[in-house]
Amino acid sequence: MVLRSARALLRRRLRRRRRTGRERKHLHRKRVVNAPGLEVVARSGLGTLAKAGRLHVLTLEGEPYDLGFQHGELLKRQIAEGCAPVFGAKDGFDGLFAHLTLDEAKAARGLVDGLYVSLVDGLDEALKAELSGLADGAEIPFAVLSRATFRSEILQILAAFEAVAGAPGECTALVALAGRTQAGRLLHAKNQDYDGAGLWDAAPTVTLVRTPGALPHVRVGAAGLLKASFGMNAAGLSVGGHLLFSRHAHPVGAGFTALEHRLLRGGQDIEAARRMLESGERWGAFAFVLGDGDRDQALVLECDSQGVFARAPIEGMAACANHFSGAAEGRDLLLAGGQARGSLARLQRALRAGEEPELTPDAMARMLADRFDPCCGVVRSLGQTIAGPLTVMSAVAEPASRRLWVSQAEAPTCDGPYVGFDFTAAFDGGDIRLVDSLEAGVFSLGAQRAALRVSLSARRTLEAEGVASALPELEKAVAHDPADAAHRRILGRALLKLERFADALAVLELASAVPQSANERAETAYLAAIALDGLGRRSEAAAKLEGVLAAGSDVDPLTALNPRLAVLARRHLEIPFDQEHARRLPMGFTLHSGVE
Repeated sequence: MVLRSARALLRRRLRRRRRTGRERKHLHRKRVVNAPGLEVVARSGLGTLAKAGRLHVLTLEGEPYDLGFQHGELLKRQIAEGCAPVFGAKDGFDGLFAHLTLDEAKAARGLVDGLYVSLVDGLDEALKAELSGLADGAEIPFAVLSRATFRSEILQILAAFEAVAGAPGECTALVALAGRTQAGRLLHAKNQDYDGAGLWDAAPTVTLVRTPGALPHVRVGAAGLLKASFGMNAAGLSVGGHLLFSRHAHPVGAGFTALEHRLLRGGQDIEAARRMLESGERWGAFAFVLGDGDRDQALVLECDSQGVFARAPIEGMAACANHFSGAAEGRDLLLAGGQARGSLARLQRALRAGEEPELTPDAMARMLADRFDPCCGVVRSLGQTIAGPLTVMSAVAEPASRRLWVSQAEAPTCDGPYVGFDFTAAFDGGDIRLVDSLEAGVFSLGAQRAALRVSLSARRTLEAEGVASALPELEKAVAHDPADAAHRRILGRALLKLERFADALAVLELASAVPQSANERAETAYLAAIALDGLGRRSEAAAKLEGVLAAGSDVDPLTALNPRLAVLARRHLEIPFDQEHARRLPMGFTLHSGVE
């Protein structure tokens, strides 16, 4: 009731502002000047929309409700066509509940609804007002946009409750202190990997925010979401957020997204940011990578509901992926479940890439596009790599100069090119300036990127039209990159779901002959066992499953057998696969869907 009353009051305030529209437009014309290279294409109150390549550059100004309304009105079409309505739908988590029974899935949906109510009730008034303005400006229900914006917080709790098959989140960040860079200024680079490729990156946003009582700041995101998972403020602090998955993640307190906003609005330095995270209750589990360009400092803060754990740079470098490290490792669900190989591999590779002497923004962008898989020692299009199919945002910040480079590419965005911005004047009420861009990387036109793009298209086709309609694109992905086993396994899974067991077996036998990690090889054998049982060849299926279990002796976390795969193999040594098992087989378009 209080929330509805507050929203009604905000709508009345908006109507009063509209009655003074001529005055506001006059003020707007006096204060906003087109920045070099940026064409202002639309205005809403004091807010503007410009385009820089594929990037939507928003300048939002006013009280929190005004910020949201300007965002919603300026990008109304993009929001309606983008990821927010999909993430915010009532069935937005159903794909993650595919492994549950019908009763368990129903209970999980009820849990999600209750978590959202609790989370929104606990928001601070500024963020609640901005969301309300966004809903009114975009003409999309508040509930839809809040569910979309706070999806990450729900995932953290579902993982702690073991209600999802595999914890999502594949972000990678690297910070290089001034002594490691060519220009002698701290650099901070981040990939955001998240479900929704093709939707999230359809309308990427760079949003400059100027609001009373807060530091001017810029955040990188997508139309219709109030995410701030990478950003920089006028004090020279860069902030990058990462999902973590902890056994001590509880649904109480300030969540990941709310804290992102607090850090950007009020983080004068790293110590101030640390105090913000340590004071009060924290919802879920997450990490923040902080870079202070003016003081040449960096810190990784890994958090859950019980504690905040600081990790300082080593030899001038700090990196972060999606697992707890050091003294906090014991609380990590990915490590405990044997599902952290992707996160471990990306962290290791980021630090190795950071060993390059005299790092530049270009070098940091190359790191974000890295496709070397430490689990099998080869460069590949789909593996345990920093660059991945779900890389939906890539950016490099040099906070001491207030410069930011943001990729304008479609997913995987890390291949660039990157548009360069200078926010020095903009943080002081002036204009955003364009600076030299970072060129597209070596993979931008290659077969490996083409294979990923076709695979992502196949995923969208599968979700909209079914498995059979996606087969031509899955076959095309294999044709683009025939040396990568992952695309063949995805095609094999689709054929199994269609009960085309002989065709699936042929595809999977080819997959076993190309480079892949030991765990992937075991998964290929597991899928082949499903095909063999479907063909009535039980003894051969059992032999494949025994081979899976024989691969489980390795203790190296990058190559050890996933415990979940071992459990499935033991189960089906006793219980043959049937057609229902094949039809219910989940489709995984990354190497992080549970068993790979």
